[in-house]
Amino acid sequence: MTGTIFLFFRIHIIENQLLKLPHSDNLRRILSTLLIALLFQQLCYAQSPHLDPEDFSNCFSVSIDETQVMGSTDLLDFPVLIDITNVALRNTANGGNMQNANGYDIMFTGECDEVLHHDIEYYTEASGRLVAWVRIPVLSTSQPTEIKLNYGNASVSENSSSSATWSSSYEGVYHLHDDFEDETHGNNDATNNGSSDVAAQFGDGQDFDGTNDYVQSTSDLSTANDFSLSVWFKADATNYSRHLLWQGDNTGNGWGNPHEEMHLSVGVYQNSAQNDTLAFFLGDIHNGVDQGVLTVVTPFTDVTSWHHAYVNVKNMGVTPVAELYLDGILQHRDTGTVARTARTNWNSDMIFGKPGTNSRFYDGGLDEVRSTTVSRSPDWILTEYNNQNSPSTFYTVTAETPVSNADYISGNLFEDEDADGVKDVGEVGHTGATIQFLDDVNKNGVVDLGDTILNTDITDASGNFSFDVPIHFYNQQVKDGNNDSEENLNNGDTQVNGLDLDLGYESGTEPRLVGIRFQDLKIPQGATIVKAYVKFVSTTTLATSVELTIAAEDVNNSAVFVAGSATFDLSSRAKTAERTNWTPPSFTADQTYYTPDISNVIQEVTDRGGWAAGNSLSVLIEGGLDKRQVYTYNNDPNKAPSLYVEYYEAPMSEFYLLDIDESTLPATYAYTTPSEIAINFTSCAGDTSTNNFFGIQLTDVCGNALDDDGDLLIDCADSDCQIAAPGTITASNDTICSSSIGETYSIAAVSGATSYDWTVPVGAAITAGQGTTSITVDWGSTQGSVCVRSYNGFCYSSFTCKPILMIFPPATPALINH
Repeated sequence: MTGTIFLFFRIHIIENQLLKLPHSDNLRRILSTLLIALLFQQLCYAQSPHLDPEDFSNCFSVSIDETQVMGSTDLLDFPVLIDITNVALRNTANGGNMQNANGYDIMFTGECDEVLHHDIEYYTEASGRLVAWVRIPVLSTSQPTEIKLNYGNASVSENSSSSATWSSSYEGVYHLHDDFEDETHGNNDATNNGSSDVAAQFGDGQDFDGTNDYVQSTSDLSTANDFSLSVWFKADATNYSRHLLWQGDNTGNGWGNPHEEMHLSVGVYQNSAQNDTLAFFLGDIHNGVDQGVLTVVTPFTDVTSWHHAYVNVKNMGVTPVAELYLDGILQHRDTGTVARTARTNWNSDMIFGKPGTNSRFYDGGLDEVRSTTVSRSPDWILTEYNNQNSPSTFYTVTAETPVSNADYISGNLFEDEDADGVKDVGEVGHTGATIQFLDDVNKNGVVDLGDTILNTDITDASGNFSFDVPIHFYNQQVKDGNNDSEENLNNGDTQVNGLDLDLGYESGTEPRLVGIRFQDLKIPQGATIVKAYVKFVSTTTLATSVELTIAAEDVNNSAVFVAGSATFDLSSRAKTAERTNWTPPSFTADQTYYTPDISNVIQEVTDRGGWAAGNSLSVLIEGGLDKRQVYTYNNDPNKAPSLYVEYYEAPMSEFYLLDIDESTLPATYAYTTPSEIAINFTSCAGDTSTNNFFGIQLTDVCGNALDDDGDLLIDCADSDCQIAAPGTITASNDTICSSSIGETYSIAAVSGATSYDWTVPVGAAITAGQGTTSITVDWGSTQGSVCVRSYNGFCYSSFTCKPILMIFPPATPALINH
């Protein structure tokens, strides 16, 4: 990982090694616990506080182009490269919004602000360049995949990278950017032997001199039935033979005969040395005759650009197949035999830059070396190339915006003069009306008994109104080994600090009740729970059918679990009346899974009169038929169960109404649009509903109920509503010079007029008196008429105008002759 490695992960590494010791489970636990306690005591480690997206000041929205994602099937757990340079991502000392000089204060979120695992490869505080890899649970081929980059949080001081960015199928991921650490859960770190930093495809990579440079890893593919290799490379030479990646018998020379080995190289041996090729080989003899080994070769001569090489190997135990891809495109495929592709004598882990003992060193640059224990589809490989070759065309990034955790509703109340229900050009907004924002309790789309007013707003001078619907997110992981528990319902034996939780039955005959306690939940009493679920990571691949039921402990503050024989600690606890059924899908080891929405279960607890923010809540799961096994805190704190809750602080729902307080409208009016507007949101923050228009038309602008012209409207077209035009305009000067200032114009008051609307030619300005019977004007260089009309509060009269003659100065005389 980039920068400082969390003590958390270092402890986890040591725990994993302890778990491999040939001792009993209890002894391993004791050793592990003692070691962790010692490390905590010596290093005084403090865990980072829980963070939500709303803890960050700003964000970018990133939209991944579905046309860049190949095929018709969505790609799962795909690590997307995000490579952004933006002044906003500079740290504050350099004029940006990042608070941490190492770029640690970032958070990537997906749908409904679910936190996504990420791995920071490179960050420069002076330029604001961030290179990070983000694990996308579902990368869509049919619609844009939307994620957010949240940043700016002064409380973050530790590296936010996570090895969970790389799913369990990754054997090794090496960014080769200033370090040689494996980014995956396997911690298969490498050791450098002479290579040096070089500008590469992503930040820095490593340059190999072709003489004695290489990197020794601890990554091993000697037993994988399917696997893949990938690397970005820029060759400085393509002559026979230069080994990019190699693994096998450590006495091997890179070409088999008789050593069992594997390599990706430039240059190849087929009967004789051949230059200008890119080749993959796996077997025990390398020549031009098909001996049942795997040999895939394609022409290659470029020594100026970076290229992406990808190798798929499949079916090693039956009919071995190797495929070689260059820049996302399949070049060739070869089929071998099990006998000639054996790996029983492999005794070296993977090496970058040379074979086991021979001096066939690679000359050029390497970047982003990866190995997996699965083979990838052509769609995956080409998508990976598209993303890594040109990140800027793989996705688009919006401008920086403040982080918003509120749904936003806005609209306009306008005077609909033509009664068509549409706000046309020239139709003005209506100010001063009260708009009510209601919770549509029975979700029927109309205001009726029981619907509650949540907020009100008064339309501004343009008729606009708006409401925020604040939403909060809470994501709490199990904090220690005493907070995930399992009870054998046959005898009441209760276990804590185990290595897994059995959701369902153990061994088909022993029903289990699982308890998961989440401490210090910051959810206030009476909050409306919009969505909730528990996230698990599976320890084991299981596919048999399971039917589970999820409840919660029905108490104000759940107590810590108690281990022991026949304690019946979990089954003796009161359960909520609300339950959620769950039929889990097939589980694959080390993959993430989510329960259905359990908001009803959580709501029952947080609605209790004694519930308070900061209390603990326990989720209880039981069922039958078979089981699913998931990680506990004691096995891997990073994979322990976590509770995700999305809630409103006020009692709210996803169904809302907008309505006008009719007492704040004129006495006589008619709606030209529906009088109530229903709004439905998904439960994600940042949803907007902006085109909410109320149209009204005054039906008696005169206030006398007399429709003189029979158009069914009592409006300005009726003769008794009309107002007389002003009389003669009196001017301080009928003839003025251009640019004259302080000229005055006046009229006699008009009976019934409440205001006067004056106009002057372009270039002139009314400096005083608009709306009254007298104005003052500063003139420009354009002559014309001063005009005025009277207004009675509803209707305007026709204009009265006075032409003003303007005198312009004579031209400048010619030169005087003498």
